[in-house]
Amino acid sequence: MPLPTCLQFNVGGTIRYDAALTRPTAARVRILNGSGAEVLPSTAATRSTIDAQLAAAVTAGDWTITSNTNVGFDAGETFYIQDDPEQFLVRSASGNTVNLRRPAMKSHVNGATVEGTSITYAVNSTTAGTLWWDGHAEWNIDGSVFDKTGVCCTKYPMWSVYPPDQELLDVIPLLARGKPDEVDLPRLRRLGTDRAMSHIASLAPDLRAETFAGSDSFRHASCLFAGQIYFMSQRGEENRELYDRYKREAEEEINRMVLVSPRDANQDGSVDEDERISPTSIRINA
Repeated sequence: MPLPTCLQFNVGGTIRYDAALTRPTAARVRILNGSGAEVLPSTAATRSTIDAQLAAAVTAGDWTITSNTNVGFDAGETFYIQDDPEQFLVRSASGNTVNLRRPAMKSHVNGATVEGTSITYAVNSTTAGTLWWDGHAEWNIDGSVFDKTGVCCTKYPMWSVYPPDQELLDVIPLLARGKPDEVDLPRLRRLGTDRAMSHIASLAPDLRAETFAGSDSFRHASCLFAGQIYFMSQRGEENRELYDRYKREAEEEINRMVLVSPRDANQDGSVDEDERISPTSIRINA
């Protein structure tokens, strides 16, 4: 279950769509809450397009590419190298050198086409002025609704429950002892939180309707799932054993939490009878 974009109540935030397969000439977005009511009418969104070529060949294992332009290569952007198609995420860019969030899995020739499109919309405090709702954004690309992404509005945005880097290092001591430079801790902790939420979503409805506070227990579970993800990509029997251990401990941590935290859907500080059970929604209450 991908994490929704979490707008902060009375503040707002930026929603984005990175899976466009074309370079649209126009893009719009509409937001609806879980009841189907329109929160934001169809509104023009901002397009950011990468249209470039490799200025040097890329070898499998490289953590950087060199482009003939730096336009569009902002941190977090998705792009594709199209000679032997491969998707990448931008960690950062310096001049025409683009640092990647993971190494290239394939080799790519000098001059290969590099392209990608992200669509964003900055939601203002007025749109985020109703507490609380779960819903979705409809992305209209060149006149057709192309896809939908989850959006919610809550007092506590998702980033408030991400474990800090130090906590991640404490739970995964192999990273603390000379962490390789290529390990992307911010992305790893977000993936760990995503995996924790996915595990919650797989539980029975009466369990997944519980509130999972932005507490030590939830952050610890996210770190354990991050450990599972990290060791999943490492070779060797020892790393396989670590993968199994982190997976088991993360699931046990989630299973302990579901017994103790009733759900406060509207975040008013009390758990009403109709807030206790919901077959579809999950709420983080920090």
